[in-house]
Amino acid sequence: MSFVSSSLKIAVALVGVASLSGCLKAPTYGTGTSATTQLVEDLGEAVLIVNPDNNKDISYKPRPELVRPAKGQTTTALVQPQKSVATTDNAEWIESPEEQRERLYAEIEENEGNLNYQNPLLTGKDPSKMTEKEQLEAFRKARKEATTVDITQRRYLVDPPAQYREPSSPEALSDLGQSERVKEARRKKLAEGKDPDKCFLFLTCNNENTTLLDK
Repeated sequence: MSFVSSSLKIAVALVGVASLSGCLKAPTYGTGTSATTQLVEDLGEAVLIVNPDNNKDISYKPRPELVRPAKGQTTTALVQPQKSVATTDNAEWIESPEEQRERLYAEIEENEGNLNYQNPLLTGKDPSKMTEKEQLEAFRKARKEATTVDITQRRYLVDPPAQYREPSSPEALSDLGQSERVKEARRKKLAEGKDPDKCFLFLTCNNENTTLLDK
């Protein structure tokens, strides 16, 4: 009660000061209240807001206790964590360049006295060390890899797993879309303000005409 009475006294004093300051001529900046009066009123409201008795209506509930395991659960074994699939035993594991280099070095040391052994490091980097037959086979293999899509084998580290590379239909693999020649001709017509789908007079180009132009 003492706090409330003291705060009321302060508020009354501030209101008195505000009333006296209102008599003075001060700019109101279009609000109808001078800056000094507004400041005193704000301070009075701030003093009246702070009242410790207002917190008596708040009901504080104690925190619940920790959930402890039952007596029988302390002796039971926990579930073992899942074994990581990212191991060298996995069939999808990709050999790193460092591991490949170490494997080739070990293979070279094992075949040090073998005259028929051919160093894979030399044949892989220097085609001149390969025979004519080996160069032809390497060329055919590289050409086949460049023209075909093998979804059953991962060749690069960025390739997704095989189950994520299954096409929706077999025709989707052979569908290469429009060639760059057709796309360039279409861009030129659009740049000239012409209709790229119009071939002659008011006729519209269909897919067959586009294929003939591509050829």
